[in-house]
Amino acid sequence: DFGKAVLEVRNELGVSAKNALELSVNMKQASIGAKLVGGDTEKAEGAIKAFAEQTGRINQLSGKTATQFGAIASTIGASSESMATLLEFTLMANNGSQEKALADIKSVEAIAKQENLLGSQVFDDVASSAKESALFFGKSVKEIAKATKEMRKLGIEASALTGAAEALLDLEQSIGKEFELQILFGKNINLNKARQLAFDRNGEALTKEIKNLFGDQFDLSTMNAAQAESLKTTLGFTQEQMGKLVNGMDPFNDKAKESNKIFDFIRNN
Repeated sequence: DFGKAVLEVRNELGVSAKNALELSVNMKQASIGAKLVGGDTEKAEGAIKAFAEQTGRINQLSGKTATQFGAIASTIGASSESMATLLEFTLMANNGSQEKALADIKSVEAIAKQENLLGSQVFDDVASSAKESALFFGKSVKEIAKATKEMRKLGIEASALTGAAEALLDLEQSIGKEFELQILFGKNINLNKARQLAFDRNGEALTKEIKNLFGDQFDLSTMNAAQAESLKTTLGFTQEQMGKLVNGMDPFNDKAKESNKIFDFIRNN
């Protein structure tokens, strides 16, 4: 029952009876939100609890915020920790406005659904990037979600974009790689715009520029080992990530099958 749930929260988190009651009320409200949309009530309550654990204090949410947040958390598939991170991040970005924070979280959900992407991956990527990536430091969750969307459309996790930005901003290495690609492939490859976008921390535009430079511009199935290795290391991508960038997401197309043979040769020799 509810009284038992309050006691469990108090004993588990080591808070006062008053704070345990406040948190339990929010958890119950989130659970109601989950029920309204046919979602997972445990996930909804877990996200509220994770929010308290991550911030280290009891932050009482309004009934409307807790209910709507619980509805999203219960159906999107992201971890409770990711949902808590997003709530914390959006509240800080909006000077504590719960209404604006909730609107930002809903915008991430809308971006994922618009492109038919897995909400769980987009939310987890956005939460991880907001917390750990220098590329997205100080950016809104909507900006991060747009960049994440472009990466996930390629079938690549958003963290790879951070690695690509870091590789591009290592100017000596990046310029050297640019000349190396030009020599190996005999074509003009200009990374200046990509470097500028990485410097400006424009994740969405950077992803589009990387796709413009490398997507459909190369045929991995006809490359020699030196060409394939140079292409892969220019952005710091893994074999799998570069294969998806160049060939697209479909693992069953002929180009993908042939290029995988090239990368397998590199890995085993």
